[in-house]
Amino acid sequence: MLRIHHLSLLSLVVCVTLQACFVMEQPYSKLPPGPWRGVLKLDPRKELVQNTPRETPVQADLDFEEVTEGDLPFNFEISYLTPDSLHMHLRNREQVIEITDISFKHDRATNKDTVLIKFPESDAMLKALFEDNVMEGYYTSSPADLYPVSFVARHGQDHRFTLLKKEPISDFTGQWQMEFRKDDEEILGNMLLNQLGNDLRGSLQFGDVQYAHLEGTVQDDKIYLSAFDGKKFLLIEGKASSSSEIDGVMRNSTQHFITWHATK
Repeated sequence: MLRIHHLSLLSLVVCVTLQACFVMEQPYSKLPPGPWRGVLKLDPRKELVQNTPRETPVQADLDFEEVTEGDLPFNFEISYLTPDSLHMHLRNREQVIEITDISFKHDRATNKDTVLIKFPESDAMLKALFEDNVMEGYYTSSPADLYPVSFVARHGQDHRFTLLKKEPISDFTGQWQMEFRKDDEEILGNMLLNQLGNDLRGSLQFGDVQYAHLEGTVQDDKIYLSAFDGKKFLLIEGKASSSSEIDGVMRNSTQHFITWHATK
């Protein structure tokens, strides 16, 4: 009898413990809450990179294989006010964009859930299959977009480009004058960088285009910056040729590279 009493008591403790865990668990209906790391795949097929049209010739030694491989990263968070009230917060530095137009449907052909995320004040959207804490699909700027961008996002990741911590060769903080070519026209621009260790933040303006919330990293002699606000995206990669000069590549589509030179 004593043995049975101990077993019953043990079962009760386990039951209470499980119930406590169940009560404390955050309820959600679809996407798990917390940090997510998304990636726009600008080079979905790496072997096509060498044949991609370039606005200006790319230097042979301008290589960024150690981090990006054509991946443009961005960060967002999923939260729930109620179990059925899902919110997405897209983050670029201090910029936070709230997205609430999020819908789901079940794809019978694949037996997976499809999520459709529409960005405010635009026709842009993310459409992806969702399974096992991963979203995978496409980003389009409009329903008539001829060049959808492959997209993947993973739950539980909050880094931007990389977890690497290669010691920077120098401090890139300061204002940089940029020169690059687009459509056979030379354009001047300005890039303001603020570096703290491996962390890098910046802003960029060229012509009538401005990106005010660039976020990225410094690894050895290379800089990486990205921005994605739902309406437009930008990937900046640069390599220092001296303490006051950087050569790099800028991409804001899957179709073109724009090379640039910057002087501090």
